[in-house]
Amino acid sequence: MPQLLYRKELTTSDVTEKLFVETKHLADFPPFPPGHHFQILRFLDEEEGTEWNFRLAVRQTGRYPKPYIGGDWIQFCKRRELKEGRVIQFFKERNEATGQVNYTIRPFYNFL
Repeated sequence: MPQLLYRKELTTSDVTEKLFVETKHLADFPPFPPGHHFQILRFLDEEEGTEWNFRLAVRQTGRYPKPYIGGDWIQFCKRRELKEGRVIQFFKERNEATGQVNYTIRPFYNFL
């Protein structure tokens, strides 16, 4: 069963520059490889069946890590026509047979 990894209401900066992740949620993602300040995570867009390579990174200067997601993120936003105010959800699921962790991404539709 998929586990919610991260959920965020998008800002203008999120859909035009990069997705800013709150520092407190950095620990929800897999740890960085030793000595690295970024990693590439492959997410499957379940609705379209498209895989996206998102680059989870933290800045190397300043007092706080300021995590963000780049890589294919902006292309994903354009393709899915994401706008400010839309909610996006990231999920992870472990395949019990292989131990492999798979990641998915879904725009959240609020029809209320």
